[in-house]
Amino acid sequence: MAVLILPVIGVWFLWKNTAFVRDANRLAALLDAEGGLPVDELERLPSGRVDRDSADAVFARRKAETEDAPDDWRSWFRLAVAYHDARDTPRARKAMQRAITLHRAAR
Repeated sequence: MAVLILPVIGVWFLWKNTAFVRDANRLAALLDAEGGLPVDELERLPSGRVDRDSADAVFARRKAETEDAPDDWRSWFRLAVAYHDARDTPRARKAMQRAITLHRAAR
């Protein structure tokens, strides 16, 4: 039974992740066309990694922006990028999913 179920779970997981990436890329293209993509303003360490204090400062601004406009998919997209820059992947993914959901509802 497991031999039959595991491939189905694997295909489902791959399909969900592919759909997520496709939708996130679509939003990025829309935001780029509007001129609203976040600018990389992060300071970097000599190693090339993002400076944590810089990422925290940008994150605080993005969070405030999202709190001011909680129904705007654009602010959630930028918050997702800020979470990613702060190396918080689970929250980045949740914020991006929220942006995708809000964009779908707005159509």
